[in-house]
This record gives sequence, C-alpha cells and structure tokens, in this order.
Amino acid sequence: MGEPEPAVPKGAQPAVRLYPTSAERIHRRQESHHQRGYQEEGAHRKVQEPWGALGTAAATGQRPRFPQRRQRHGDPLWHLRSWAEFGGSSQVGTSRETPAFAVDAICLWWKCCGQRLYSGAKELLILADSGGGNSARARAWKYHLQHKLANPYRLKVTVAHFPAGSSKWNPIEHRLFSQITKNWEATPLTSYETVVKYIRTTKTTTGLRVSARLLRKRYERGESISDQEMRQLVLTHNKTLPRWNYTLAPATM
Repeated sequence: MGEPEPAVPKGAQPAVRLYPTSAERIHRRQESHHQRGYQEEGAHRKVQEPWGALGTAAATGQRPRFPQRRQRHGDPLWHLRSWAEFGGSSQVGTSRETPAFAVDAICLWWKCCGQRLYSGAKELLILADSGGGNSARARAWKYHLQHKLANPYRLKVTVAHFPAGSSKWNPIEHRLFSQITKNWEATPLTSYETVVKYIRTTKTTTGLRVSARLLRKRYERGESISDQEMRQLVLTHNKTLPRWNYTLAPATM
C-alpha cells in the first residue's frame, strides 16, 4: 500500500524535470554527510534481467547457441555501492521485488560490511531511485527501514530519491551496474549460481571489487501498512521536495 500521489497543479512540470533541483539537494546532502565524517550508500534495484540463452541473445543481438528450456524474468537484483571504499555489493533475490526484500538487502549489507566501513556511525544516507520495492511512495519501504534498520542499529537513516524517470543519473548505474553488465555480456545466465559468480568476478583496472549474496527468502507482494503504523514511525520529511527526501530516526527505547 503506497502513500497517495499528491495532486499535480495545472501546468506543473513532470517530475523528471525537477531533476536539477533534486540533484542539487542530493549533492548538498552528500557534502554535509562527508563534512560530519559520514559516508553515503548508493542503492539501485534491477529487475527482469534476461535469464538464459534466449534472454542473453536478445540483449546482445546474437543468436542463441543452444536451446534454453527455461527462461526466468523478474528475479530482483539489489545493488549497493559504498563510497567509503571502491567496492559494491549485490543481493540476488529468488522471490519477488518488494519493500521487505529491498530493506533486507540493505540490512544484510550493513551487517556484513557497513558496520565495519562506518565504525561508530550514527547516520546513514541512502541514495535511491523512486520505483519498485524502494518506491518513494511505498509505506512498507519506510516501515521496514524503521523497524529493521533504524531501530535495531540505532541509525538515523536519511533517504534521498532520484525523481521517477531519472535513475540513469544515479551514480551507481554507471559506477557499478554497468560494469556488472559488461562482465556477463553474451553469457547465458542459466542459474542463480551463474549470476552470483559473474557479479563476484566483476572488477576494473581502477580497483572496483563486488561481493554478491543469494537471498532465498520468499517475499509476498501487497503488504499493507495501516495509518496507525505509519504514525508510529519517527519520520521527518524535508521541506524541499518532501516526497523524495526524508529521515527516519531510531525510536526511543
């Protein structure tokens, strides 16, 4: 269940045209976090990867070299990029792309890597696109960030969304996912193990290294978060572009 879409005034510009303003805001947030000794985490979802020989051939313009009996679509990939070190992390899901999956992927990264990279950190800035499981409108996305990330780890979590239609400007698209795509280009993605292998072996001459994990947990779509549950969140919207910029503080113990 998502938050209601605000009415768009007559003659208003599409959301994507607000990108310069949003980008400036995100850049200022990055600088602020850096000045206070914190780092930001880039997050990017990728779904409906072309699985199997047919899908790979379609993506590369080549004819499949052998028949493929099964072809999968819609298995979610969740990519995380840390600017504290030249590395990335990808979580490969075997179920559905949901807010719960998106937050679980971030929490897994924080538990395995983030706490080490940002030892003693009390704040985390997440740069994300606006659709899918991490939709800026999704109540469940905010709900799970509160209860799975902010509260347990006592983190003040700020989320800055790129407007709908502008995710190509998200740095993680160029710095991480494009490199993964190059690594498995023309390779039949016939199993989860193959996907994880090619993500893990992604590297560049400038030092990029990527870790990958397989999440086999089952996720169901349509999770509903009530108004009462939303009121219990320690949620503050920014005055500028509040739909895309907000902070979740850990609840008082």
